[in-house]
Amino acid sequence: MILLKYGLLLHYKVKSCPNIGGGEICRRLFMGYLGLILTIAVIVFTIIFNPGQLRALVFFPALLMGIAFFESWDKTCIINAYFGIKNLGQNNQQERDFNSLKF
Repeated sequence: MILLKYGLLLHYKVKSCPNIGGGEICRRLFMGYLGLILTIAVIVFTIIFNPGQLRALVFFPALLMGIAFFESWDKTCIINAYFGIKNLGQNNQQERDFNSLKF
């Protein structure tokens, strides 16, 4: 639900079915922080050396960081959601009840 007041976003709740837990969340947080470090390093590199068109390389570590942080925050893996797989501490398990995947 989105509630806008005076042009400001006050409340936003994403509807999703959590399909990762425990170690998978930690792995995605690690990848998010690694992406953050790489993004900062690429930005510093472009400021110091001015490589011209190579500045577009900032996009890739920033994309890695954004997806990893979003997945860990929402506890939902995009690929697992597409294939209907849950990984909540055990090995990957195919969800048999597809009604539980709907939100």
